[in-house]
Amino acid sequence: MARIRNRITLTVVVVITAALFCAALLALQFMENNQMQHLRDSLLGEARLIATELTTTASEAQPQMARQSAVTLGRAVFLLSRDSRVLVSATPTGHVERDIPWPFDHPAPTVGQAHDFQAALHGQDMVLAAAPVSGNPAVHTVVIATPLEPEYARLLTDWRWLAVEFAGVGVLFILIGYLWARRIASPLEHIAATTEQIAAGDVRKRVPYWGQDEYGRISSAINSLTGRLLEQMDDLSQEKSKVEGIIKHMGSGVLVVDRSGVILVANETATAMLGGSQTQLVGQTHWVATTSLRISELIDTVLLKGHPLRKEVVVNNDINVELFVTPIFGANEEVVGAVAVLHDVTQFRRVERMRTEFVANVSHELRTPITAVKGFAETLLDGALENPDLCRQFVQIIYDESERLSHLVLDLLELSKMESGHSVFRFTRVNISELVDTAAARLQNQATQSGIDLFVHTPESPVFADVAPERITQVLINLIGNAIAYTPAPGRIDVSVLDADEEVTVEVADTGIGIPKADIPRIFERFYRVDKDRSRNTGGTGLGLAIVKHILEAHRGTIKVTSEVGRGSTFSFTLPKRQPERNPDGPSNSNP
Repeated sequence: MARIRNRITLTVVVVITAALFCAALLALQFMENNQMQHLRDSLLGEARLIATELTTTASEAQPQMARQSAVTLGRAVFLLSRDSRVLVSATPTGHVERDIPWPFDHPAPTVGQAHDFQAALHGQDMVLAAAPVSGNPAVHTVVIATPLEPEYARLLTDWRWLAVEFAGVGVLFILIGYLWARRIASPLEHIAATTEQIAAGDVRKRVPYWGQDEYGRISSAINSLTGRLLEQMDDLSQEKSKVEGIIKHMGSGVLVVDRSGVILVANETATAMLGGSQTQLVGQTHWVATTSLRISELIDTVLLKGHPLRKEVVVNNDINVELFVTPIFGANEEVVGAVAVLHDVTQFRRVERMRTEFVANVSHELRTPITAVKGFAETLLDGALENPDLCRQFVQIIYDESERLSHLVLDLLELSKMESGHSVFRFTRVNISELVDTAAARLQNQATQSGIDLFVHTPESPVFADVAPERITQVLINLIGNAIAYTPAPGRIDVSVLDADEEVTVEVADTGIGIPKADIPRIFERFYRVDKDRSRNTGGTGLGLAIVKHILEAHRGTIKVTSEVGRGSTFSFTLPKRQPERNPDGPSNSNP
């Protein structure tokens, strides 16, 4: 803006200087013309006056008159005859000469009419005025002459004073022009400074209002534009925050890459799936940041061809990811990037696998007793009925298999009711130690027959909790029964009740065969068996621990397992002492 002010000032200076220069030239020309015209008019008047006096002056007195006139007027006086001879010549110093030739380079005037002209005398420019003399037979014309140099000297003095005056006026007008230029440029400076601040990011800055002129219109337009820009930026910021919040908290992983494959956005889910951090992913190429070559290949394919792709890949060796990559198009329909959405379908695949295994296990578990019943029934029909001892043995087998089949169906129905939330839990406040003693007493004979010592450890004081007694008894019988089934003789089982402020913990520890660490996470799945042959020989359905888990979840409790192969296992479950208010006769929620 300073340059604009300087240019405006320079323009004003040039205009004022040119105007003053032209005015000075015109003034000088006018002064010169006026001065010279005044000089010529004065000479003509003086010449006419002398010519009038010569009309009545005698011939012998004419030289004296010419000298006196020259001295008085300060000019040279020449009296000419009809043939243009100089009869008398008088100078301002009083010197008089007679009968001399015409001394000027200009011809002597012969016309009997007053006029003026210029001529040179000894190289000096002179102004002359001639006037005719009437009634004098000797003198025909009077000529008065004066040099131009004194006149131009006076003009030069006047010119100098005029130059000083014009210079003063010029300085004054230049100062006024500078102030005017500053006044003109000042609004532009404010507008420029404000727009630079706006361009730097301070969009809340406003241009000062400068009235109803063009500056005011510009200021109003900029302020209006800035206001709309601020609104749009606020809208964009809100939309960006919304998108960032959505992306950040999405259950699916999101990666956004540019045309060169550099990751621009990566949410927490994606970083967790790919086994890194956001600082490691953002700013890196997807080939470097991701650990899956298949993901990088799909992203590059989409960037190259511009078509969306959907594939299922495995990352970090154990996470199944459904990957959907779609291109991002620019203004010219060119691919400028890609968005990769990663859905973790590991649990879904696990559920599918569990469903498949469940169907297979149910089919297998049902087929075994059905096959046995059918086989022995056919044997009886083929003639075994005639043998009472064999018939009784076969009927007993059919009865045992039908009991097993009935238990399996009942367990399946019970598990289904629990999972669907339709199982009934009637909570009451009971002593947990009494439930443990009752369950242990019911299984004491079985433990003794298996060569296993069963011990119960309970606090001296009662431990009360809000539970469904029959359900917790079912849990205890299931855990203690499993401990008896998987503990070879001689063995030991310890059932302990641990009291805490807000909860009670029951532990069932055995010295049995133990559970491999790889199988512990799956032992609560339906029909999952660690030792399939032994489990089936014990008569279990493979659903007991799944039922235990659901019962404890309905009580807002938890269960943990610690085990070492060959040294035994410890199942411990924890129950809160107080349950929230609920309808005692209504169905409970399996996951309250």
